[in-house]
Amino acid sequence: MPTIPPESYTTLQSLVESLRGLPLPSTHPSHPAASGILSTLKDGQSGYAEMRGQWGKKCLEPGSRQILGIVETADDGGGVDTGAEVGTWLESLLAVAEAEHETLTQLAPLPSTSNLQTTYASLISPFVLMVTTTLGTIQNLVKKNLRTHVFLAFGVYGRLTDLQPVWDDVIKYRSGKRENELADAIQSLRGLCLRSFPEFLLDIKMVGMPPAPGTKQVEVGTGIADITNAVCPGSFQFCQT
Repeated sequence: MPTIPPESYTTLQSLVESLRGLPLPSTHPSHPAASGILSTLKDGQSGYAEMRGQWGKKCLEPGSRQILGIVETADDGGGVDTGAEVGTWLESLLAVAEAEHETLTQLAPLPSTSNLQTTYASLISPFVLMVTTTLGTIQNLVKKNLRTHVFLAFGVYGRLTDLQPVWDDVIKYRSGKRENELADAIQSLRGLCLRSFPEFLLDIKMVGMPPAPGTKQVEVGTGIADITNAVCPGSFQFCQT
């Protein structure tokens, strides 16, 4: 994603200081040009947020498409390994959002808290939409194929849970958002993980029943140890609540 070269900050900061010193209603309420200057700076700051948000989305979209390609084509959705990929992609997205917030704080011509929150919320809007779309697609595929995609559900749940505090700081609090899209996704995945246990036990019970006359006896294996070993550490936190 394009970044501002460090050597350009000196020139840009001088320009920003000049813009921040222009008459505004809060500093020069009786100045005849104050309202017009404020409107112009708001438009410029809003345009900057829209531009950077779209650039960020364009840079992060390939990772989302790659993950969904695996989930949609692999027999098990990619399992725990794909869950780890989801976490890595989301970490990258959060890192980009944090870097954009830092740049915005340094260079925004309207640096008040309310203006920064509004601008930043606009900038990360494409990021948040991309996350909800990606996770929503994964959840829908898991719902349709829970028996085969259960390891994927556990893997994604574990990684998202680890990243929730970072999301709260970088996305929710800094933008002043009330919604918490990642928490909603985690809750949905938690429900899917819990649902997998009774279905899994029912499969064991069905396999362990006496075979019908003329059919071959099938050896029963619970696979519980496999699940415990395969699921990434911390993914069973949902069982504690």
